[in-house]
Amino acid sequence: MTARSVSQYIEGLEDGTVFAIRDVCSNTDSGYDTVKTLLSRACTSGRIDRVHHGVYHKPRYNSRLGCNIPCNIEDVASAIARNNGWRLVPEGDCCLNLLGLSTQMPAGFVYYSDGPSRTYNVDGAELVFRHRPPSKLPRDRDMAVIVSAVDSWGRSNCDDGFIRALSKVIPERGVEYFDGELDGVTGWI
Repeated sequence: MTARSVSQYIEGLEDGTVFAIRDVCSNTDSGYDTVKTLLSRACTSGRIDRVHHGVYHKPRYNSRLGCNIPCNIEDVASAIARNNGWRLVPEGDCCLNLLGLSTQMPAGFVYYSDGPSRTYNVDGAELVFRHRPPSKLPRDRDMAVIVSAVDSWGRSNCDDGFIRALSKVIPERGVEYFDGELDGVTGWI
């Protein structure tokens, strides 16, 4: 039954999906070692690709290009974090872009996490995880992105224009949303 449930899980994924061993375990009620073995077999048969230790990719074929499309590096970062139980937020410049406050795209893939600082090589791209204490990473992802963006922008640059632009992209969840989420965040933010 376990082999069938893991196979069904893989078949149910959209092509191009990046997933972690822990994702499969939690969706199939199967043990880690068993899932790891079954995923290894699926890699050998070509159904999936191993991207990194514990992280896999269901290939997506592009008929116009005549090849498989590489996996999304942000999805890989999220899968690594999920597999290790880490919280994750993109580095500040990326958050500014995500919020539409900057048109510049960061040159690298840098993330803050409550896991250890590490650098991974994924398909020739450098994926950097920088440690931040859990108290510096708000639990809510939207709030973590906002805090990272404001921190990156810098205290001296947070003028009225920036605050107005930020207020347009902050989710409208009310003042209560900010109260509990900002515990441990630098006071000026």
